[in-house]
Amino acid sequence: MKTAEQYFNEVPEQRRETLNSVRQLIQSVVPHVKETMDYRMPTYVVDNNILFALANQKNYLAFYVIPYDLLEPFEQDLNIFNHGKSCIRFTSLTENKREVIERVIQYVAGNFAKSIFHGKYLSS
Repeated sequence: MKTAEQYFNEVPEQRRETLNSVRQLIQSVVPHVKETMDYRMPTYVVDNNILFALANQKNYLAFYVIPYDLLEPFEQDLNIFNHGKSCIRFTSLTENKREVIERVIQYVAGNFAKSIFHGKYLSS
C-alpha cells in the first residue's frame, strides 16, 4: 500500500505544490491530526474519525470534507468553488479560496463530534 508521502511525490510538481499547501494547512490548523491512507488517498484523522481527504483527480484537485453536513454554514462561501456535497474542487488556490478552506478546516475540526457522521467514517 502506498504511503501519503509516496502519493504526494507522484503528483505532478505544479499540482503537488497546491495540494501540499492544503495538506500543510490541515496539519497547522489541526496539529493533532493523523495523516493516513484510506480509500487510496491521503486522509486526515482525529480520534479515529476521518475528517478530510485530498486527491489529485484528472482535471482538478479535490478537498473532501467527510462530515459534509458541517459544510452547511459555508454554503455561500463555497460558491467560489466547483463543489459537490462533500468535495471542494480547484485547480489553483487563490488567497480567498485558501481562506475559505482554512475556515472550513477550523470549523470541522472543532465541531466534528456534532456531525451526523461522527463515528461512521473511521480510519482502517
